[in-house]
Amino acid sequence: MIDSHAHLDLDVFDTDRDEVIKRAKEAQVTKILSLGCTSGLDTEDKIYKLLNTYDFMYSSVGIHPHYAHSFSDESAKKIKTMAKHERFVAIGEIGLDFHYMQSSRENQINVFRKQIEIALETNLPIIIHVRDAFREAYDICASYSKKEKLRGVIHCFTGTEEHAKWFLDLGFYISFSGIITFKKTDELKKACLQTPLDRILIETDSPYLAPVPFRGKRNEPALVKYVAEEVARIKNTSFQEIDTITEANTKLLFGM
Repeated sequence: MIDSHAHLDLDVFDTDRDEVIKRAKEAQVTKILSLGCTSGLDTEDKIYKLLNTYDFMYSSVGIHPHYAHSFSDESAKKIKTMAKHERFVAIGEIGLDFHYMQSSRENQINVFRKQIEIALETNLPIIIHVRDAFREAYDICASYSKKEKLRGVIHCFTGTEEHAKWFLDLGFYISFSGIITFKKTDELKKACLQTPLDRILIETDSPYLAPVPFRGKRNEPALVKYVAEEVARIKNTSFQEIDTITEANTKLLFGM
């Protein structure tokens, strides 16, 4: 399995990070994409240490929409510099969050566009965070996809079947997290059912969103198997098939 989205740089892992990674390997997690949680810039040293210590670890860099107000020309330069590292495989997570509104709509939209342009310039896929802004995120991505080959994934997907179709039609992947195991997520399960197998990724978003039966506890990459099991149940296929195809999908998207 590959955990396509985690945040192992966070302080919550400082006391037992090595043990967390050991458990992931014991659970047959072969690769982990660990992103800087806020921007990838403020925890740069931790991220590089992870990459230098673990050869199966990958990362990406970008300004999360919560911190769009902090984006500057210097941020853009640093993102481009970090993106040159061979194991920085995407620009992200970037996007729009109109739920918490920690940055203004205008700031979020402008910074999202600027980082899409960096992704196109560096020929990297994007990892999109979107909450209460599916139409706006789609319109922005579609405006670029019409002109250039924009590729990426909607991380921790929480939308409807229709929302998934919008992005699938652009050639994007859809990534499911521990939320897929929660009760009262019928719409999300419908979206998963209708998403082709060759467009699905799985993730933990560690330390957030631990799957059932660990809901409410700290999440970690070893638990990605519970996401894979639920996707297999929804798709009426085997765990092994989900394991194999999501691994292939992740490698293909991120060039691992």
